[in-house]
Parts: sequence; structure tokens; C-alpha cells
Amino acid sequence: TSLEAQQSLDPPHVAGRLVFVFAVLLRFPAIVHGPATIEEHRLAAGGALLAAGGDMYTDVADVVPPLGYETHGAIFAVSWPFNLTGVAILAMLLTAATALLLGAAVRRVAGHDAGAIAALGFVLFAPTTASFGALAAAPPLFATFFLSAALCSWLEFRARARVAYAALAGAAVGIAALYVGPAAFLLI
Repeated sequence: TSLEAQQSLDPPHVAGRLVFVFAVLLRFPAIVHGPATIEEHRLAAGGALLAAGGDMYTDVADVVPPLGYETHGAIFAVSWPFNLTGVAILAMLLTAATALLLGAAVRRVAGHDAGAIAALGFVLFAPTTASFGALAAAPPLFATFFLSAALCSWLEFRARARVAYAALAGAAVGIAALYVGPAAFLLI
């Protein structure tokens, strides 16, 4: 393993640190200027309704899956209404965590350097990252985290043949679907 680390393009933990640095730097504008799109305003309004004790599908008609509103509502409930800074910080952390999960999956299949490149590529070029603040906490970003967790769990199931990993992968896909609806199944 030490020979592999010496020959690697990515010395230990450098890619992981860079993932967190880029996740913060590229998402910082979302903290500074607040919501940039009608989608962010809609999610914030729905989250505020839930945090105030309202019911999304009774008090307001909507066809969007619930977890985007629920995530905003939970953050608003533990902090203050329309705390989009808290939502943006969660999005930063999830962007980094998703990149690291994808890097781990690629590393398992294609080697250490490929995993580092995949992780850095995701954090640098993910559509919700590259927009410099627009859709800072879009439900597809949250769904991608859970789909990445599903992929890692499935690869672990294939390696160890333990049903718990397959069940975890299925649960993660189900959670992703509650963020973006049936479109999540097309990503698998």
C-alpha cells in the first residue's frame, strides 16, 4: 500500500481536503446573496410553512415530492424561518460528501487515482455547484447524495454478499425518489 501511495497522483487525503475546499468556495455565493431562482423561493416558502406547523399537501397544493420542503422546514424549525444560510451550508456539506462517496465507488472499481479524479470532478463540475449559487440546495443535489450512497452500498453488497448492503442501497434509492420523484430511478 505504501508503494501505491508513493506512485499515486493523489497523496493521502489531499483530494479529500481539496473536495471540501472547492465545495465551500464554489457554494459561498449562495450564502452571500440568498435565493437566486423561483425554485429556491418555492422551497423556502414550503419549508417555512412546514416549520410553522402547516401541511404542504393540505394547506398548499403541490405535486413536488416532499423531502425538498421537509429539509428546508427542518432547518428552519431548528434555527429561524427562511434560514437559507443553514440550507446552503448543508448543501456545501452534501456536495463534499457526495463527491467523496462517488470517489470511493470509482476507487473501488478503477483504482485510487480514478477515485480522486472523480471526486474532484464532481465537486468542480456538478451543475448545482457550477452555477455559483443558483439552486444552492436543489432537491436533485440531495437526491444525488442518496444515489451515491446507494451505489456504494450496492458495490459493498457485491463484494461481501451481505443482504443488509442491498437493503441499504434500496432504502437510499427510495429516499432519493422522495426528493426528485420517479426521475431518481432513471439515474440508476
